Amino acid sequence: MDFLASAGMTVLVTANAQVVAPTRFAVVADGPATSRPIKLMGIDSVFPST
Repeated sequence: MDFLASAGMTVLVTANAQVVAPTRFAVVADGPATSRPIKLMGIDSVFPST
């Protein structure tokens, strides 16, 4: 992925909120184009990211 817009981040947060235990939701951000916006918006604390 080369770009992560706010709409994409909304989808991630919404999907995480809909997960029912014992299922876990995680984001694998493979580069700064995806990991940096997640960290800047503070949603890295909402779900695990690697």
